[in-house]
Amino acid sequence: MNKIFKVKRNSLGQSVVCSEIATSRSKGRVIASALALAVASTVAGQAVAQVKSHYTESTTELANLSELNYERIENLEVAAKETSTDLDNLSEWFKLAYETIGDHHAALDGVGDIVSALDATDDVLIEAIAANTHTAVDNAN
Repeated sequence: MNKIFKVKRNSLGQSVVCSEIATSRSKGRVIASALALAVASTVAGQAVAQVKSHYTESTTELANLSELNYERIENLEVAAKETSTDLDNLSEWFKLAYETIGDHHAALDGVGDIVSALDATDDVLIEAIAANTHTAVDNAN
């Protein structure tokens, strides 16, 4: 069975033989999964840190029960506000991270365009050198 191979350059600039249908593995997927894991672990850590214990061993009379419930409701309201603030901060962080990733993606697209232009220039130069070489050889004969 015939197979077609191409010679390409890796990230270190060394020539590598690979299949014509081979695709590259980018760092983008690895970075995205690492970012998702880091964000997920910080969110879980904050959720665990917010837990407060309201357990007491003392018995409370019925008159004090409403006062105790009022304090618990106040504690819940404070915890809800803190969680809301944390989520707002996390949302802002996500927006900034998304914008930064978009900026990096645009910059990499620009680099790709430059590399494509340089490849096209290389092809033109190679053709010109080949034509000049043939002309010089023909003139020498």
